[in-house]
Amino acid sequence: MRTQIGVRSRELVERIGLNRLPGYTLVKSLTQSFAGGKEDSIVSVAIATIRDGEVLAFIVEEHDNGDYTVFVPTAPTPTIGTIYFLKREKVRKLDVPIAAGVDCIMQWGVGSKSLLARAT
Repeated sequence: MRTQIGVRSRELVERIGLNRLPGYTLVKSLTQSFAGGKEDSIVSVAIATIRDGEVLAFIVEEHDNGDYTVFVPTAPTPTIGTIYFLKREKVRKLDVPIAAGVDCIMQWGVGSKSLLARAT
């Protein structure tokens, strides 16, 4: 998969099939994080302001105008949740690995104090 043909084949398979599977991008980023590899900037952990509260979220896309598409997971299952389109000022990125965000969700928020301390 490291040859030019292998890389192109993988990208084609992801583009045509895998990226259409629910949660694939999150799982891919999480797997890379656990493997100790370089994390892509595809998904990152954030705190999003929604209505009168703040929630743990994953930034899944940045728009040309700087706004974000975020995925807000439901605890304790990080692959189920809701998609929001939010203005940039309503999203604060966290300087933590994706695995830390997923772990916090799976533990119903336990460990959120250390995550919130890493807001940028």
